[in-house]
Amino acid sequence: MQNTLPKIAILHSAIVDANRPDEQDTLVQVAEIQRTLDALGYVTTTLPFGEIAQVDQALRQSQVDVVFNLVESIQGKSELLHFPALYLESIPLPFTGSSSSALFLTTHKVLAKVMMRSLGIPTAPWYYPYAEIGAQYEALPGRCIIKPVAEEGSLGITSESVVKGYDAMCQKHAQQCATYGGKWFTETFIEGREFNISVIETPTGMRVLPIAEIQFSLDGASPKMVTYDGKWTPEHPDYLGTTRHFPQTAADQPLLDKLQTLALQCWHGFALRGYARMDVRVDEAGNPWVLEINANPCISPDSGFVAAAAQADMTMEQVVQSIVESSIGEITHV
Repeated sequence: MQNTLPKIAILHSAIVDANRPDEQDTLVQVAEIQRTLDALGYVTTTLPFGEIAQVDQALRQSQVDVVFNLVESIQGKSELLHFPALYLESIPLPFTGSSSSALFLTTHKVLAKVMMRSLGIPTAPWYYPYAEIGAQYEALPGRCIIKPVAEEGSLGITSESVVKGYDAMCQKHAQQCATYGGKWFTETFIEGREFNISVIETPTGMRVLPIAEIQFSLDGASPKMVTYDGKWTPEHPDYLGTTRHFPQTAADQPLLDKLQTLALQCWHGFALRGYARMDVRVDEAGNPWVLEINANPCISPDSGFVAAAAQADMTMEQVVQSIVESSIGEITHV
């Protein structure tokens, strides 16, 4: 019988620095998605996002029906990750995950915070020293953290990223810009607990997956947060001291309900699609603060999103099928 399922191109970032573990993870993710789609019966091809003309020619020659969009950066720049979605919208060609506008807004962490404020979504105070959206300064009480405006994967985040005082903030900001390039901003460091809330679109509607808490058993002087090494370097003390668990106690349920409501508010407010993950800190008084909204989050086998799906008894095949179906509507299987 002829396969009537759509042909899928897996579009991914071209690797710029193969020595970086977060870039290596791109290829792991591509291989896992291709394996899963093949197991589901789809015909697939993989394609790095490089020159537009070459991508356009490859997509037309392969005659694909839908694109599985895994692009996380272009030429190593995460702030450009919305370009492939914008290009696919212009053809037009269906693709998985969120729209170009949602990707643009969520990737620029400060624009996302401005949007959250307008939607009534609680987000930590920040200082943004650049003029293109209006330099903003708010008095930042206590400790603060210097973060990249657009980079993903906790690039450049170490225990030394958390500082106190205006002079220390300015010094660390200048150091990060000189070391990593790009733009950086400062955000109040929320002392307390950290949660990841994953949402997936299914044929029966949005589903908030079991909420994960990130637990820290770090050196007493280290701020309790996810660093680059805590995410990517298995032999590092930060990695060994950063673990994930899924709270299920009755005492935590009111907070989990609040986090679920907050995640859906983010989903609808930013017009997300397919799948997403929200990173939230909860302060010592129990108040949640949304740090980031990750449209098209990583879905490698060891990712937080896949772990949450597994906690909900969803297989990788079910996750991928739901993501594909959300991009082009329900698919009839052969």
